[in-house]
Amino acid sequence: MSFYKEIIKAKDENPIPLFFNNKPMFSKYNPLKDVEIFTNQFLNLQEKKCLLIGGVGTGLHIKKLEAEKNISIIFALENDKESIEFSKKHFQNIDKIIFCTLENLENTILENYIPQIHGDFAYKSLNSWILALKEYDATFDEKIIQEKVLSTLKNISRDVATQSFFGKIWHKNIFHNIKNFYEAYNSELLADNSLFHTDKTLAIIGASPNLDNTISELKENPEKYFIIATDTSFQILIQHKIIPQVVATLDGQVISSRHFIQKIPNSTILLADFCANPNIIEKFLKNKSKIAFTNTGHPLVSLFDLWLFQKNNKKSIYRVSAGNGTVLQLALDFGFSLEFTKYKLFGAEFAYTKNKPYAKGTYFDYQYNFSSTKLNSTENSFSSLMYRTQIIRNLDKITTENLKAYKDFLENYLENKKYSYNKDVFFPPKFEYKDFFHWYINALENDEKNVKKSLFPLLAWINNYKKNSDNYNEALFFTKKLLLCLLNEE
Repeated sequence: MSFYKEIIKAKDENPIPLFFNNKPMFSKYNPLKDVEIFTNQFLNLQEKKCLLIGGVGTGLHIKKLEAEKNISIIFALENDKESIEFSKKHFQNIDKIIFCTLENLENTILENYIPQIHGDFAYKSLNSWILALKEYDATFDEKIIQEKVLSTLKNISRDVATQSFFGKIWHKNIFHNIKNFYEAYNSELLADNSLFHTDKTLAIIGASPNLDNTISELKENPEKYFIIATDTSFQILIQHKIIPQVVATLDGQVISSRHFIQKIPNSTILLADFCANPNIIEKFLKNKSKIAFTNTGHPLVSLFDLWLFQKNNKKSIYRVSAGNGTVLQLALDFGFSLEFTKYKLFGAEFAYTKNKPYAKGTYFDYQYNFSSTKLNSTENSFSSLMYRTQIIRNLDKITTENLKAYKDFLENYLENKKYSYNKDVFFPPKFEYKDFFHWYINALENDEKNVKKSLFPLLAWINNYKKNSDNYNEALFFTKKLLLCLLNEE
């Protein structure tokens, strides 16, 4: 049984839908009065706002809202796909409208709502639509919509907070690393799937304190494992004369390059996200080591990925999930994406044990020991590192909200087995990084919608650090200046 039955004409000749139960969405006598009452709260807005409207029908209310200057986009929510097709017939212009169902509501908001572009988010449903839905589906409750919206907005808020801190660093790093990707391509240093031996047990190495107790297993049985070290654990393994097949890096900050101060074994492959610090990648290039580049979802990297894909319809970049932003998660998903069937985690406790934040041998040991004084000892420095945020005690372990969130995400990931897939990654087609840079500048100047999306993390940073500026033009100026510098480098 369809949710909508038919369209009838009201007394004023406006088309209004009847629900399955023969009840109208708006008054049969004066539907425009109902529309006016519903839309008044969203008219004459002083600032931009994004709306989620429950109930579409013939769209009398949505068309009025669409004409409002400061309404950026409207998510038009319907019960199911059939209801959306019913409604779409009554719209000629849908530039501002994004249709969604109860089923895909969360993903649709996540993929399309950008707070720094679209403004604050507001939700409102037609009472007639809610009542009809409750009768149509006895399990329906409007709280379902509200909870989905709140959960999604919370995730977006967390992402925006991260972007507002790292947006500029990522933007710079990505363009530098597109050039590094080209250098690796030209030097035949891009890693391919034949280098990853999936018949072995995948060993993912973190740097939590319990690695001190388990590293002996890696030393005694090195041939059993295909080892992917996180950047923090890399020097620990080297000091124990364990050469990992792969080392992964994700952090874009300059300080992350300290994990690679010592000599790098030629045989170790670098697994580097495009957002990672380019100094690390350049060091591996000079070392003539193989490199595998990853795309963890930054819209600029995804755009470059698509630009390459359109050249030969083949995937050239490893697409992986870093979950909530940990290099260990990136390393694990990369391994699973290549279909390793056996795995083991080392140093992945996401907790401080024995009053230590890390296992022995990280660059923190060298840094804190070197700067240690009677008034500021190594122990004081490590304590400051552990207690810089609110802690959660559990017997002999100390954790934080962030560490707990990382652990919960990892456990959920392993339970649900929603892994990426990269067995279909091929060597890239012939390309010039300069061609992409020129194409990108041209696309930005032409205000192409898909390209504008690649600026969103940078816009979040500008919005956070440069109040009252023209965000988009600021992002455009910064990007052009950066690319012109890179294009003029020899």
